[in-house]
Amino acid sequence: MTANRPARAVLLSCALALGSACAEGATARGMTVTPDDLRSPTSPGLAGQFAVSEVGGGTQTNPMWTSQIDDASFREALVESLRAAGLLSGRPDAPLAVEARLVKLDQPMFGLDMTVTSIVHYTVKDVRSGAMLIDEDVTAQHTAKMGEAFVGATRLKLANEGSARKNIAALIERLKQIRVAAPSM
Repeated sequence: MTANRPARAVLLSCALALGSACAEGATARGMTVTPDDLRSPTSPGLAGQFAVSEVGGGTQTNPMWTSQIDDASFREALVESLRAAGLLSGRPDAPLAVEARLVKLDQPMFGLDMTVTSIVHYTVKDVRSGAMLIDEDVTAQHTAKMGEAFVGATRLKLANEGSARKNIAALIERLKQIRVAAPSM
């Protein structure tokens, strides 16, 4: 019986070390939408018409707590996602301005499969006319399964990234429905 005690202690120590890994924030790369994530093509009239003006509401990750989504990473993911969808303008005077504010990131404290729900409030404004084209919340959910990452902190990061990626993809699908009036001469 006593011979198993050191082995159990070693196993318990290893399990605690793996389970208490430091939290890492969601990465822009993990949150960025790829063309494969999108359902419909971009209409030629909307191509290159959008710029990201403001992004807020995110939280820096405390390595001793839980993975979060910070403003800079979410902004980069939004910009790169719009680029991948063919919507991002290369000009500083883009006719349509997108703002995003992370309203809520609903995360589990622990679990085998971790599901995160993100709620982001987006506004899209026609810069020329000042008209508000979109002013709404988008909700998206993603589950990271135990098989994707053994360490819970990593699974939570993957769930955050997946939820944000799906949220941005839903926004892009919504942007593709916008009808913009031609500028008057």
